[in-house]
Amino acid sequence: EDGIRDIGVTGVQTCALPISIVAQEVIEKGGRDFRSQLTRIGATRAPLIVAYAYYAEAGLLVRQASELGIKAQFMSHGSVQNKAFGEIAGPAANGFISGSPRWDEDAPNVKAFIERYRKRWNREPDLYGPYFYDAVKMYAAAIEKNGDSPEAILAGLKGLKDFPGINGVMNFGPDNVVLLPLRFVKFENGNWVPIKR
Repeated sequence: EDGIRDIGVTGVQTCALPISIVAQEVIEKGGRDFRSQLTRIGATRAPLIVAYAYYAEAGLLVRQASELGIKAQFMSHGSVQNKAFGEIAGPAANGFISGSPRWDEDAPNVKAFIERYRKRWNREPDLYGPYFYDAVKMYAAAIEKNGDSPEAILAGLKGLKDFPGINGVMNFGPDNVVLLPLRFVKFENGNWVPIKR
């Protein structure tokens, strides 16, 4: 909202916890040159850089880090999961890890959704298309069950149990946030590939 995105850097001490944050830098949304922040981060030699940025800024961060010779694993939340990330970052995008609620690509309903999406929009779905699809379907189910007043919709949403969405089976937690399965993907040769356990 304020146009600022954090780049947090986490140095991993061992393969398991604990971890420690060794540096943190802030970048501006829409920024184009992050070399000064990356130079300071690179000086820490942290093995892991966690970038809280959208795909455009994250793509530039990774490309500029590579140009500066920074050898660290990059990781982020789901907002980087867009084909344009790889186009912006170039070869430096390979190996980038992202975690988010994400569909099971082998599930029949997911395969059907992707096929319908390709046919309708002539491109691959990004991270957000399935979220909005599931949200509309959940609202429709709540309205069908309880009616269309704001109170009825809220009660209907809270009453949904094990809702079969594209992103997985969904339920609401006690804080009214939808609980979704978390999956990690890695960018490899132009695609986001699920990381197998």
